[in-house]
Amino acid sequence: MLDFKCAFVLLIFGWANCIGQENGTLTRQGTLGASIRPVVESVGAKITATTKDGFADRNGMKVGDLILKIDSIYIKDRKSYYEALRILRKDVKVNLLIERNDTIIKVRGIIPGIPKEKFENSEVTYMPILLSSGHRVQGIVTKPKRTTGKVPGIFFVRWLSCDPVEIIPESSPVGIHYLLEEFIENSGYAVMRVEKPGLGDSEGPPCAYVTFQEELEAHKEALRAFMNLDYIDKNNIIIIGQSNGAAYAPLVGEEFDINAYVISGGWSKTWFEHMLEIERNRYELLGHSPAEVSRRLKLVSELYTEILIKKRQPIDVLTERNHLSDVWQWGPDHQYGITIEYHQQLQDLNLAEAWSKVGVPTLAIYGEFDWIMNRDDHLEITKLVNRNNPDLASFIEMPKMNHSLLFYESVEESFKNFGAGQYDSKVYETIMNWLKQKL
Repeated sequence: MLDFKCAFVLLIFGWANCIGQENGTLTRQGTLGASIRPVVESVGAKITATTKDGFADRNGMKVGDLILKIDSIYIKDRKSYYEALRILRKDVKVNLLIERNDTIIKVRGIIPGIPKEKFENSEVTYMPILLSSGHRVQGIVTKPKRTTGKVPGIFFVRWLSCDPVEIIPESSPVGIHYLLEEFIENSGYAVMRVEKPGLGDSEGPPCAYVTFQEELEAHKEALRAFMNLDYIDKNNIIIIGQSNGAAYAPLVGEEFDINAYVISGGWSKTWFEHMLEIERNRYELLGHSPAEVSRRLKLVSELYTEILIKKRQPIDVLTERNHLSDVWQWGPDHQYGITIEYHQQLQDLNLAEAWSKVGVPTLAIYGEFDWIMNRDDHLEITKLVNRNNPDLASFIEMPKMNHSLLFYESVEESFKNFGAGQYDSKVYETIMNWLKQKL
């Protein structure tokens, strides 16, 4: 039976993820039984792998197929890709439009739910977290088996994009998923993650429309719930942040007694400065000449001044200044599949102030081949924390590691084959050794 809030949301907005919620559970996300990735330079989402006897396999879908449309949503960019994935809920009937070798194929079927996580050494609990909006987000807690008494806790603060933090067999995992699994299976810590609003099992409009403030609230409320679990040692909580989560980790923990921070691939200046740096790195790795990189960076600076500083939408800026279209590859009101408002809220943050207040051991890990974030930002975070007490913070550079904790032979290979590198357990071992020394 639907609760009143969900019935109201369903009546007004028609969000399918309200259906079937009872007894405090959330409707399970669905799966195509395939790994898919949006085609950045074109339209559609390409199937990169299929699971035997999964939905895709049973319906004749093959590796290399291009999913053009899911129900009424055409996949034309990252934003529409995430919107389309939102339709995939357990037991929902969907219609797919697929292109294979210039032939259009129609597929229709009922989507199965994604199997929930299982681990050999940890018990898994799915724990909905209520937000001020009335939506619930999916918290996932793992507790080591065969333990008695209180256990220490690791709380994970996630990255920017609308990719699930849940470890899903059909998806293409990145290094952080492998790292999380090592913590869950081997560390002796309880571990908590939380999905963004509108992502995975979490309620709300699609993740593509979520603001940073809503995401921050989800993490704070999830951390509060984690620390209130009767088996968690409140005096032994570590926050691990990756990518964007590495930057704003101290904002999540500011109201709580945190024992240590471990971050990787974060930023510490302003979002405006970060965007200039990543665009410079991207243009250089694309092979543009120094003169062309400088030409483009002037345009990028002008564009981001309008978007991030003056808080305008890209569509309005580009309509007025068409010459800036040369350096904008995203949509009229979003970037990286999330709202421009989200980016503008990141620009409003003062991360130097946040890190200046941290007075507990902090480890900043940077990958040598991370072209997305900047080495100097990690050094700055360690400097800010060490101003409070020398030797609190440590900086470690991992040779040949990229932003997503995968290893490559060169930064060029990391750029061209972003998700195809190899994971190495030395990342986990480095963190655990540091924690043993500091705590």
